[in-house]
Amino acid sequence: GCSKTSSYGGNVKVTEVSIMMARPIQRGIKRPIAFCSVVLDGEVCIKDIRVIQGTERPFIAMPCRKNSYPCPDCRTHNHLRAKFCSECGLQLPLTSLMTTEKLYDDVVHPTNTDTRRYIEGKILDALAKEMSLAEAPDYPFDRAYYDYDCVEVG
Repeated sequence: GCSKTSSYGGNVKVTEVSIMMARPIQRGIKRPIAFCSVVLDGEVCIKDIRVIQGTERPFIAMPCRKNSYPCPDCRTHNHLRAKFCSECGLQLPLTSLMTTEKLYDDVVHPTNTDTRRYIEGKILDALAKEMSLAEAPDYPFDRAYYDYDCVEVG
């Protein structure tokens, strides 16, 4: 894993936050209420951060990828719980990966709680502003995922 630092020292600054609200959904269904990107120090962009409505408040979920393993015959990668290869149809052997490994891994994540809280706070501040805009009847829920504008953070 990644090495952890002792605490957030203010070295990384969120300089931009982009929010795209998800289309309103039925109550009780857990899915993202928004998608966002953040720019760190005007240099590094992290895309595909999801904002999910928790029981008490929204929280962020960092970008992740589905873990996989290769078919022993054709080497095509299949998800960990696949019973058959998605390419050649070979019945895949049962492995310890099917029960012991995580199905998803974060692609990028803060290395400590203080940094996570800082980034989450900036995202949730931008979310509150975007939620008020989304109340307008002409809010563009159907715009393309990467058509939303970056907003500089002060």
